[in-house]
Amino acid sequence: MHQRPRTILPTLGTAALCLLMTACALTPPDTAPDLPLPEQFTAQGTAELGNDWWLDFEDPQLQALMQQTFTQNYSLQAARERLNQAEAQAKKAGASLFPDISASGSGKRTRADNGITLGNSTDYSLGLEAAYELDFWGRNQAIRESARFDWLASRESLDAATMTLAATLANTWYALQEQANQLTLLAEQRNNLTRTLKLIDFRYQSGRAPATDVMQQQLQLEAIEADIIQARAQQQLLIHQLNILTGQAPSAPLTWHPAALPALPDLPDTGLPATLTERRPDLRQAWFEVESQRQGVVVARADRLPRLTLTASLTTASDHWHNLFDTWAASLLGGITAPLFDGGQRKAEADRALYALQESVQTYTQTVLDALGEVEDALVREDHQQAYLTQLTQQVTLAAQILDQTQLRYAKGATDYLNVLQAQKSLQDLQRQRLTAQRQLIEYRIALYRALAGGWQSDHTEPNAPPAGQEV
Repeated sequence: MHQRPRTILPTLGTAALCLLMTACALTPPDTAPDLPLPEQFTAQGTAELGNDWWLDFEDPQLQALMQQTFTQNYSLQAARERLNQAEAQAKKAGASLFPDISASGSGKRTRADNGITLGNSTDYSLGLEAAYELDFWGRNQAIRESARFDWLASRESLDAATMTLAATLANTWYALQEQANQLTLLAEQRNNLTRTLKLIDFRYQSGRAPATDVMQQQLQLEAIEADIIQARAQQQLLIHQLNILTGQAPSAPLTWHPAALPALPDLPDTGLPATLTERRPDLRQAWFEVESQRQGVVVARADRLPRLTLTASLTTASDHWHNLFDTWAASLLGGITAPLFDGGQRKAEADRALYALQESVQTYTQTVLDALGEVEDALVREDHQQAYLTQLTQQVTLAAQILDQTQLRYAKGATDYLNVLQAQKSLQDLQRQRLTAQRQLIEYRIALYRALAGGWQSDHTEPNAPPAGQEV
């Protein structure tokens, strides 16, 4: 014979209270920042700003290093694991929106011996229990939303790390190429000094120049040799950095070929300052962090309000397992928990959450201004570096002409060696400065690409995520 299940239902008063509380769900505070954005940047290019900006340099060696870095760099892999953690945390936070259901079962066999009779008894039981917190104030939803925005921020953080890594690799690569070009230049300067030394030695042997002229020229050769040693050391250090960036041991062999520094690509279209907040992943990350703090305010405020939890159970027991499903007992309970006195702890936490939100808004606003400054700085540096490089090229041309004329006059005895020495030193310094200026110009362009996010438009810029229980 089946027994009627025992059911405990919420009272009408409780149901009415539930409806009232639902209508009073908390609303997150407004977080719209006051951003003083200019209408446009001070310079506008025409070239399209692509995702893979390094392709504009038309450098196959750099392109290969980029691919290796994106797949093997350990810092980037660590950032991916942080994203995976945030994804798991978002799923975990969303679980509170669903009931917690558990099952239990037991079997017990008892042997009784009273000295007269010997008997055995068996008991079996099964049970299902479910607990669910009614989210009247939106607390659980806010917890889930906060974790979702943390996950979105982690995705943007991964993109920002990738963007920064690309810029670091490109700068290191062209610093290495500069050192290779410096070594080539130093070898040419050494050859020129050697030829001049032969001329001076000839004049000394013929009694038309003092021995100090020979020794001073030899000193210049020794200085060049010292510069070559330093350039080779710097080149090796840069190889170590490239190996580390690409996930290799510092001393691993690096296959590369020295090449001339590339010409600067056309200036990219900088777009509008207002679109920078949508394009740069670090700015999107900062905004998602604001949204996470915004949901945290809701959680802190909801913690000060009552909570209603429903608990349901379904149990059965029998001394024979095949009769377990004949008799069932069911129950449904509702309970309210409300904080009465905590010494102001919950209120202080609500205040702290609000202040943290305001701090994140101010931090976001400052981050946007800094980003705008990075774009403007890169534009100014590149423009002035172009002019500086033009001046250096003109100086190198004049210095070479001066040296040729001075050496000719020295060979005829019309001037002394000091003028030759000064002309040599001036040309050598200007040639090296021009190489460094060429590399710095490339560095400023890379800084501009990075400041503009390199046209970085990943396929997950939408601010939405799947609901809990689905793949994020």
